[in-house]
Amino acid sequence: MLKNGFIAVALLSAIIAAQQANTDIEEEPTLELAEVTAEETGESEDDAEASPEETITEDAEDAIAVMPSLTRFVEADYPQEVYGKGIEGTVLMDLVVNDGGHVDSAAVVKGLHPLLDSNAVAAARQFVFSPARLGSGEAVPVLLQYEYRFSLDEIVEKIERYPNFTGRLIEQGTRKPIADAMVVIAFIDTLSDTTLDVPFDAYRERIGSFDGQYLEEDRLVTLTDSLGRFTFYSLPACEIEVSAPLSGYEQFRETETINPGEQLQAKYYLRRLSYSDYEIVVYGKGEEKEVSRRSLSLQEVKKVPGLGGDAVKVVQAMPGVARSSFGLGNIVVRGAPSWDTEYLLDGVEISQVFHYGIKSTYNSEALESVDFYPGGFGVRYGSSIAGVVEITGRRPKTDRWHGYADLSSMDGSFFVEGPINEKASVLASARRSFIGEIIRFGIDRIDYNFGVTAYPFYWDYLVRADYDFTPQSHAYLTLFGYRDSMSMVAPTFRGGSEEVDDAVNEMGMSLTENRAIVGWDWDIN
Repeated sequence: MLKNGFIAVALLSAIIAAQQANTDIEEEPTLELAEVTAEETGESEDDAEASPEETITEDAEDAIAVMPSLTRFVEADYPQEVYGKGIEGTVLMDLVVNDGGHVDSAAVVKGLHPLLDSNAVAAARQFVFSPARLGSGEAVPVLLQYEYRFSLDEIVEKIERYPNFTGRLIEQGTRKPIADAMVVIAFIDTLSDTTLDVPFDAYRERIGSFDGQYLEEDRLVTLTDSLGRFTFYSLPACEIEVSAPLSGYEQFRETETINPGEQLQAKYYLRRLSYSDYEIVVYGKGEEKEVSRRSLSLQEVKKVPGLGGDAVKVVQAMPGVARSSFGLGNIVVRGAPSWDTEYLLDGVEISQVFHYGIKSTYNSEALESVDFYPGGFGVRYGSSIAGVVEITGRRPKTDRWHGYADLSSMDGSFFVEGPINEKASVLASARRSFIGEIIRFGIDRIDYNFGVTAYPFYWDYLVRADYDFTPQSHAYLTLFGYRDSMSMVAPTFRGGSEEVDDAVNEMGMSLTENRAIVGWDWDIN
């Protein structure tokens, strides 16, 4: 429109910056007016003559009087695989908003990440604005530049505060609590916890803002209370170094491991450099305490060759252990009689752990660990003077049902475990040998006098049920039993009479044991 040799052209350039969680527009779009002469439009000045009052009136009507305002905000998807790598920033877009306030098109001007760019565009196309209006009140389309910011702040804010490392500082010798002492944690392994949704640095900065602890040069710090107690919150699952830099005490450093889903409790005794002004220090060599303990987990046992994955049988291959005679289910430790070795299942004594030294009586798939003490153990193991073999059963798996069935020339067995409901789970196992039947079947069909023949036979069973009352308390019931028998058969025997000659002489021995074990584990904080 030409008036008085000038044409008023409205050029709107608005940059609206908004956070994802806030739908208000922080800055109003700015309006720029450019003057274009009649010469530039190809019109003559005569055609453009008008009074100044008419020019001002027409310019006011053509100018943007009301800026667009965002009335409907749509949050863009911020996927974990992106923010887990620490990617954050701003996506700059050009938005064409029509006279109805809807976004006709959106284009990326400056991108951040291909996935975030596409998500920002998809969200921006669903925005709704109040339309821009001229001075006359007419709604007009506009071109906006919009900054969509992806920030880790909202993700990090979701990290919960919970205690998972508590402890006390106590003065050695006097047992007095050390109050107002600084306890420092340094993270040794920052990559072991793969469950973190955000980068470790962002996670550490977040937990450093929790009440009761703070960050100091990438280390987490807290103070003890009047009773010497301290608490750290929401520590990641990794290896940490605990230190207490206190004047007047010996340097203290301790390495601990934070496990997922567990609360670590510790008590540290710090030794003073001087307890009195009139102190005499005597240095001497203390008596060494010899305690031998060899612990094996099921995963370690499966890697030992030649033992068929039998966890308890691995004990026979340890130093200082010798096998007893065939037919006996015990071991000889450091030359002591086999009956001087004690066998425990979940803290309860059992008679033996082997079927004739061939296989263990307790199914290895149901084991948590096997601890072998060849000597130097404490009084809690009673009057044993040789060694101690302690078997610890494990809890059934609760993710789904597992099981197997196995059939061989030696025996047949099955194993099954799984959840019953959210709180209860069960595992069961049974095994029966075929050795005696196979030997008897072969000898009966061979025309040869073997004299005295031995027929070994064994079976065992196991049932364990667990129930969780609370996350810190659960009970279990174990039913365990086995039977070992050995038959000595002499098919022919010349005793001087036909009655003796025709008789089949058989002598046997057997050992049967059944146990019911009830346990209750309660983690008292």
